[in-house]
Amino acid sequence: MMIRSIAAAIHAGCRFELRQSRLGLTILLGGLAVASFTPSAMAAFHSQRGQGASACFWFGPYVKDNPGFNVGFPDTGAAYWSANIAMPVGSKIVLRGQYAHARYQSVSAYEANGAALDSLTDYQIAPDRGSRNPFLPGERRTGEKNRSFTVEIRNEAVPASDRASNTLYAKASASDRQILIFRLYVPDQNRDLTGGVGLPTPELVLADGRRMTGKAACAALNVAAEIVPIPIPTKAQYAALRDRPGAPDGFPAQNPPVFHAFYNPKFRTACLYSLNPGVDCRPATAPARAGGLYPNIDNNYIAAYLSRRYGKVLVFRGKLPTVPTTYNRNPRSSEGQLRYWSICQTESIATTRTTSCLYDEQVPIDSDRNYVIVSSLDSDRPKNATAKCGVGFLSWSAVGDGAGHLDDAYIYVRNLLPSSSFSHANQNTKLPGDEAAVLGDYLPRGEYMSIEEFEKMGCPASRDER
Repeated sequence: MMIRSIAAAIHAGCRFELRQSRLGLTILLGGLAVASFTPSAMAAFHSQRGQGASACFWFGPYVKDNPGFNVGFPDTGAAYWSANIAMPVGSKIVLRGQYAHARYQSVSAYEANGAALDSLTDYQIAPDRGSRNPFLPGERRTGEKNRSFTVEIRNEAVPASDRASNTLYAKASASDRQILIFRLYVPDQNRDLTGGVGLPTPELVLADGRRMTGKAACAALNVAAEIVPIPIPTKAQYAALRDRPGAPDGFPAQNPPVFHAFYNPKFRTACLYSLNPGVDCRPATAPARAGGLYPNIDNNYIAAYLSRRYGKVLVFRGKLPTVPTTYNRNPRSSEGQLRYWSICQTESIATTRTTSCLYDEQVPIDSDRNYVIVSSLDSDRPKNATAKCGVGFLSWSAVGDGAGHLDDAYIYVRNLLPSSSFSHANQNTKLPGDEAAVLGDYLPRGEYMSIEEFEKMGCPASRDER
């Protein structure tokens, strides 16, 4: 999940609260009630939270359409589950699972405050004896059998050397609790969110050798069945950032949109909400590269603020990197310039809610892999902004940033696991301001226009007539 932490100064006093009653669940962010859901709506996703021994362990899925779990800017091409636990001293967890029928999967460990501890990605996990890892290049992806793996989660610090295979190190130092996150991208067609294999099942092994599964294990781990803590600004804190005296119309967006690579939360906030981005977004030396809350080390992002003040229709043009095609149950694993690419339109850091995304296989492209993607309110969608006309579409939230600014939006582009030979990935940016030079044709370039202007381009609208 891509969770953007904000500067420490606006963390103080942030509040995330769940209120449960017989009528359902109410989510409060920064003191704002942002969503309420009935028990029947909440139950719709329960079947994919976990089955059997994993049902009390994993919490989720965090996806846009799961009531109450559209937090932390979830990508609609992915699903996420968390486990908030306290591992007893000297204990370990044995996770037994099946490789998903999907594009990508990983399991990561974090401090309770969201700082990364360790991570294992699919290709790093050796299969059980007699099984195979379908995520390795050239390996067969299909087939229901021989897909098992076992991962050991140790309550130990990551060793400086001689790391054990199939081992996740989860020694927390900030508190006595750890958070695990299981990620899965692009389940194959007609598979469920788990890629058709369910979630990994935990077995707790205590220091004295006793073994526990199911509810007994969850009780011994003191599992907290709650959404992971996601600090967001209070209404006053967000207003202090967004409603700056002397800010130009459309602030904090720029025209045309300017994408910034992610370095660390403090720099991101200072840059995006700067009244002088030419200075604050372009330091002479590179800021430290550190993840936000619950970072996925396999990803890197570029992001920009948007505003309908500049035009009702925003048109992005760019070039799509090559990726493995997997959704249609492709029989063999392959390699691409990236493992996964997506573009997601969201509200803002005030809510961290996702509005809509397109991932690589959903994006219409021409023979040179060039794309045109339109973003607008659904009511302002041009008639030719359709896949039939070679155009992708992103919905603009009807509530804007979710905090009263109806014209605002926040957009980001995710690059996952770039090939070492691909030099135009987000991961290759080195200094703020070098995004255009590094990404080249792969950097989305946006242009605001009217509905009529875009419709005049006809169909296909992907040709660039400028």
